[in-house]
Amino acid sequence: MINALILAVLVAVNLQCKSPWVASGIYTTLAFILSLVFGVPILTVILTAFINLGLTYLYFWLLKKFEGSSYWWLIMIVGILLFLGISFS
Repeated sequence: MINALILAVLVAVNLQCKSPWVASGIYTTLAFILSLVFGVPILTVILTAFINLGLTYLYFWLLKKFEGSSYWWLIMIVGILLFLGISFS
């Protein structure tokens, strides 16, 4: 559930910033630190960080591209559901 809250806050950050790199970087950094805290092996943490960075950049870039469009809501909801599904699997 904390993941949904983090993504919701980062969607708001993405709306304020011009570049999706800011929100992507924050999400990836938080995921990286939390993985290290919970004792995930370092190689797994590094690989997951690159995957997170790519997926979150795509997500926030699509949100930025379709800002003001009706597709924005669809992208936001599908993205949050996907990230929740990935994080709980």
